[in-house]
Amino acid sequence: MATPIIKMVTMKRSGDLRKPSCTRSDRVLIETEETMCGIGLAVFRQLCAAASACLIVVACGTSFGWIAPTLVKLRSEDSEIPMSSAEASWMIAIIEVGNLFSPIPAGLIVDKMGRKPLSLITGPLYLISWLIILRIKTVAALCFARIVQGLALGIVFTVVPMYLGEIASQHVRGAITSLFQIAFYLGFLFEYIIGPFVSYDALVIITLCLPIAFVALFFWQPESPYYYIIRGREDEAESSLMWLRGTSNVEDIKEELMDITQTVQKEMSNKASIADVIATPTDRKALLIVQVVGGVKILSGLPAIVSYSTELFQRTGFTMIPPYVMTIIMGSVLFISGFFSTALTDLAGRRPLLIISTAGCAFSLGLISLFFFFFDKTDYDLSNYSWVSPACIILYNLFLAFGLDPVSMTYRSEMFPANTRAVASSINTINFTIGAFITLKLYQIVADGIGVYFIFLIFSLTCWFGLVWMYFYAIETKNKSLSEIQQALSKSTQS
Repeated sequence: MATPIIKMVTMKRSGDLRKPSCTRSDRVLIETEETMCGIGLAVFRQLCAAASACLIVVACGTSFGWIAPTLVKLRSEDSEIPMSSAEASWMIAIIEVGNLFSPIPAGLIVDKMGRKPLSLITGPLYLISWLIILRIKTVAALCFARIVQGLALGIVFTVVPMYLGEIASQHVRGAITSLFQIAFYLGFLFEYIIGPFVSYDALVIITLCLPIAFVALFFWQPESPYYYIIRGREDEAESSLMWLRGTSNVEDIKEELMDITQTVQKEMSNKASIADVIATPTDRKALLIVQVVGGVKILSGLPAIVSYSTELFQRTGFTMIPPYVMTIIMGSVLFISGFFSTALTDLAGRRPLLIISTAGCAFSLGLISLFFFFFDKTDYDLSNYSWVSPACIILYNLFLAFGLDPVSMTYRSEMFPANTRAVASSINTINFTIGAFITLKLYQIVADGIGVYFIFLIFSLTCWFGLVWMYFYAIETKNKSLSEIQQALSKSTQS
């Protein structure tokens, strides 16, 4: 069956469809099958490129998830690297120091160097950091390695969302860009599952295989067609887009390539600077939306909860399930629910998911705060209700992965025009880094000084504030091209 179809398709392309054996119904069937094949191949290739890129995002997740099972070992009496509570707190948070310095340089050179080469650099950086952790067992070496990981993290969070947004067709862009957060969750789950059952050295050796796999696989993937157009390399942009859209016929991508070219030419007419990100009401609206959505995600406590998860579950007094198992459950919820959000991002839309997710996070965090207040500050016997806090922690992660987390990344890849996308991405990464550092340090300080209930109260109030703001100002970008999103932002600033 395959051979006649290929033969008939070749006849169609050459203009010879007059043979008696090729009826009108045959031609319809051929064209339908060819179109279905093209669409399927396009999505498959885009997923391959995105999944390869996201391997380094998994590595980013491991640098955070590694803390939860390892911190218990590092704080034990037979620790290979003895450390105080304050030293442990700095070791956990200092990754954000490295993350503070790489986003702006990455944003400034990504349009010159390319999305793919700049992403590939992060593989060796992660490999070096894990080798330091493996070979030099001191608190200072741990902190230095974490700073190196932070440098790589800043590049990844600046460049990879751009790459994902630029290679994806508009009807699957939400799903493709949501892979970023799924991969990040997978990094946590990877460490949560393996960490409790292997030695310190074994966990590090297993983890350092991920950046090696990333370089080996992503090296063969195409560069973003947007980058090629920015650099004036039209032939390479055409080849890249044809491969990503699963076609060998340039006519199939001619309209999209023209749209990309016109968009880039229009948006790159002026060289971008930091000032250009806020130069117009549309630019300011885009930056504000991304900053608020991403800021609510970070300041809802995500970095602290995933890093201190095992210790947090120990605090609840829930003994029916061991803390490390609860941590694995939490990581599984994050990872699995991310797949549902990937589909829903393009089906239900960004804005509904964002509002429902933020409301769920606010409610869950409020219940956790209430539980810890009665648990730590009163004499009430809560032994029969020790399950409440762990259940609400899991519920928070479920709601977060359901919408707030993936939509924040999708917005980052969609909201900005080509000439400011790189600079805006670096600004966003820096601001989120500062927020993550504050969250990680604030958690330890407030938990020790006032109580766990108060830090979760802050997390909950942040979500309630964000919910009200998003209801009035968040826009829908579902099924819109990048140029159409700019038009929608412009209209929203005029209303």
